[in-house]
Amino acid sequence: MATLTDNADTGDFVLSGDLTVTGGDIVGAATTNLLNAATTVNLGSTAVTRAINIGTGTNADTINIGTGATTADVITFGNTTQGIATTFTVNSGAQTATPVTFDLDEVTSVTAFDLSVDALTTGTGLLIDDGTAAGLSSGTLLQVQSATTDTTAITDGMLAYFNWSGAATKSGDLVRINIGTNLFNVTDDGSSLFSVSETGVTSAVPHSFTAAGDVSIAYDLQFTNQTSSSIKTNAPLTIEAGESSENNNLTLKTYGTGKIITDGAFSVNSQSALSASATPSVGGGSYYTTPGTQTFTNFTDGVAGQLIFIEHVDATTDYDCTASNLNCGTTDITTTASGDASAWIYDGTDWHLIAFMDDSDNHETGNGFDLAELFVSTETLQQGDVVSIHPTENIKVQKALSGDNQRVIGVVSTSPGLILGEQIEGVNAYAIALTGRVPVKVNQNSLPIVQGDFIGASSELGKGQKISSGFIVGRALESWTSNSGKDTVEIFVNPIYVNPTDSQLQDSIATLQNDMALMQSQLDLGQEASSSASFTDLSINNLTVLGDAILGNTVINGKLNVGTLQFDNTNNSIDAIGVLKIQPLALANVEFLGGLITFDTQGNIKAREITAEKYNVRGASAGEGTLLSNEYEVFIYSVAVTPESLVLVTPKTLVDYPLVVTEKQEGIGFKVKMSVTSAEDTLFDWFIVDKVSSN
Repeated sequence: MATLTDNADTGDFVLSGDLTVTGGDIVGAATTNLLNAATTVNLGSTAVTRAINIGTGTNADTINIGTGATTADVITFGNTTQGIATTFTVNSGAQTATPVTFDLDEVTSVTAFDLSVDALTTGTGLLIDDGTAAGLSSGTLLQVQSATTDTTAITDGMLAYFNWSGAATKSGDLVRINIGTNLFNVTDDGSSLFSVSETGVTSAVPHSFTAAGDVSIAYDLQFTNQTSSSIKTNAPLTIEAGESSENNNLTLKTYGTGKIITDGAFSVNSQSALSASATPSVGGGSYYTTPGTQTFTNFTDGVAGQLIFIEHVDATTDYDCTASNLNCGTTDITTTASGDASAWIYDGTDWHLIAFMDDSDNHETGNGFDLAELFVSTETLQQGDVVSIHPTENIKVQKALSGDNQRVIGVVSTSPGLILGEQIEGVNAYAIALTGRVPVKVNQNSLPIVQGDFIGASSELGKGQKISSGFIVGRALESWTSNSGKDTVEIFVNPIYVNPTDSQLQDSIATLQNDMALMQSQLDLGQEASSSASFTDLSINNLTVLGDAILGNTVINGKLNVGTLQFDNTNNSIDAIGVLKIQPLALANVEFLGGLITFDTQGNIKAREITAEKYNVRGASAGEGTLLSNEYEVFIYSVAVTPESLVLVTPKTLVDYPLVVTEKQEGIGFKVKMSVTSAEDTLFDWFIVDKVSSN
């Protein structure tokens, strides 16, 4: 039986015992308290299926639980023995507001919401599931956000924290994200920073791997930047292919006209010994020593294009050149010695000998095509100089002139095939090509040269020219013109005398007949009676002097003819039939206008100003260059570069950034650089001008 009593102090009714309501409502005022002296109040504790409705009216309802308690309050749903699930259903109505809000705004420094699943082993602690076949489309299933303005929150605070602090080592995942066909995407203000899909991981920010361990990549590493890509290290870099138990190739590959460029010193590998076999393996390196008594017939495990270098450390290693995969001539190499060396290149089938150095030959055997002999000279000779026998000193040579005739004997060799004689220390001796093929310097005033033309000495010391007869030094093997840009022409050395042709002989005979007729007329006039004469005043219409004549101050009104030269005082001119030569021996400078214009003995011109309709540049002072695509710089070789050089560079295509000369090396060349690489080759012209002092 229930007892309902009145509390005189509070005005409340106190219920003791059970209260059964079979129908109708229990309606209270704005605030109604149901109190029970017992520690537990049960609503619907019997085994009957029922609904307990709280706040089913149209106004907003508030349920306060434990708002005045001084100890912790506990709300328990479900039981621990029957295994029956408890379901909370929240009806969202017209979806104009958030259906459920947990307001924990008063919490500051303790845990605001604690979901404790201490007994959980194989179940799921928290499941957030949209529960429909249509699935999530554009909504957000879980959103964690912060709008704090605290400047330290970004340093000390965290939006999420996952902590696996168990003492035992676990093999499971701390966090597992099953993305299905969708993306996991980390963004910053709408821009993707890091995303994961079923086909790849995309990152838009740099990565730093600071661990001491290795980074493992199962497949390809591809750089997609079309402008420039680099692999840089702060320490020595080693690239290895395969494992120590394998035999894998390392390939560096380019496309089109791309090149593999080493910018710095390049070393193939450390030296190792070839195995004692007729067909030793060279798959593991490029630099070897010989194994001892052995005759090589092939080198195995090579790849097409491979270069190998072999140093001989014995005198018992031979090469089979006639019946093997070694292409080294028609005779076997059987006279090797310690110190010899050879270089080979592989075409995929055979090995071809590039060079063989005989260490005992003192480098006297070269790779040229001429026979040379050592001759002493008191002059400083250069390769390509035409030389003649010295007229006064025995067994010596000098730079040749056209008047040296039968004394012209050869050319200073560039790279002799064979040298006769012995170089003596302290003696100024040169290898003079006596026969064979060599380049020879050419006088720029020479007539054009074609193959087969005779080459003889010229009026310029040490330089050759085309001649038609007389004493020659050899025959031209290639063509040449004064505007060809070449200073030398390849000739076959063969110093002989060439007789004039019939037409040349007829011209010489006609000239001789004219001279004889003139001499006869002078004899008829009796001018031969005296070998010398002295006149105080002489007036004569025609004067012919045969032999030497010495004149003091002489005034000639009209023209003075000296051989093929004509001096004319009426128009202040000097004319010559053929080339007018001034200082052909280059013994001193030539000055004009009181030294305002000077030609020095090296062919240089010094003047105040030069005006011309067109300038032609020959040699190393001008040229063209190409800065390859995706390259920052290119080095141009030119011996014309000096510390005082001004190098002018003109692009031949449109460029976004200027070309700059950043380095000059005297006698070698200069470097052209662009601050940003281009996707296309950049063509440019260059021109070198030296700035000299005003004096």
